[in-house]
Amino acid sequence: MSFYVPFKEEKYNEAIEIYTEILQLSDLSFENEAVIYSNRSATYLMLKSKDSLEFAKDDAEKAIKCWPSWWKGYYRLARVHVVQENWNEAEQILHHASAMNSESKFVRDEISYVRKKTGMLSRQGRIIPTEKFKEATGMSEEEFRNVKKHFQSLPGIDDVMKGHQYCIGIEVQQDYKKAAEFYEKAANLGNPIGMYHLGLLYQDGNGVKRDFEESMKWLLKAANTKPTSLMASLLIAS
Repeated sequence: MSFYVPFKEEKYNEAIEIYTEILQLSDLSFENEAVIYSNRSATYLMLKSKDSLEFAKDDAEKAIKCWPSWWKGYYRLARVHVVQENWNEAEQILHHASAMNSESKFVRDEISYVRKKTGMLSRQGRIIPTEKFKEATGMSEEEFRNVKKHFQSLPGIDDVMKGHQYCIGIEVQQDYKKAAEFYEKAANLGNPIGMYHLGLLYQDGNGVKRDFEESMKWLLKAANTKPTSLMASLLIAS
């Protein structure tokens, strides 16, 4: 089967119309029908509206029904749950996809992403107050001040603070794209905090195009910084 579908040109509504016309063909095999439903599901997902998400979910489920042993139908359904932030459901469905195609980089990356998101959620609200932090680490007041002083001397710290401001929306409208620009400035100056937060933005696709390789590059650079710098990173994150 060979059809012109303008998905890569981001003409999503036109692509949906073409996929819908293809599904009207009477000689489609179940496998080909599953492929078209899968592709239309991915296209609906790109529209990012409440209704289009429901259509994407419905098409993914139809793809699974047409071809129950094909991994991509499950992957499409999991992607809908990811966009809806239904992390547990997404992970369970991705395990089905992985069992059918353990070599798929798409599935492996998606599982990694979902696990990181669930891990981040489980850690939310567990910030350690300053006094408890000093008690847990055995730091004296002077040692704590020295760490903070070191943190304030790190190159690019002003850019990091600007990045935090736009990332969270402190006294400005939240803007991930601007946050990424400031974090990148700090990262290029060798600041591990900028590296870490830039890596997270690439991981989630916030303000930048989602890119797991770029994310891993910056996260590894941040992890390979000196312990004192990492301690400062922990302090600012708290």
